[in-house]
Amino acid sequence: MVRICTTLALAALLFGAAARAEEKEEFGRLTVDQVAEHVAKGDASIFDNNPKDMWQKGHVPTAAPVRRSRWVTSA
Repeated sequence: MVRICTTLALAALLFGAAARAEEKEEFGRLTVDQVAEHVAKGDASIFDNNPKDMWQKGHVPTAAPVRRSRWVTSA
């Protein structure tokens, strides 16, 4: 449950940062309800990088699994 809340909070922060960057304002915050609203409207996505077994046990609804093997790094 802690990981689910952490993942949701991270998604909220990332979405808030993207929205604020467009408006050229400081980094903002969203509530869990605001994130849920944006996800429902299709304005935001949630990603979960927990191991597959943890993701299968439980994750934030609509959270897409992201596997470390698919991460791309730059030099």
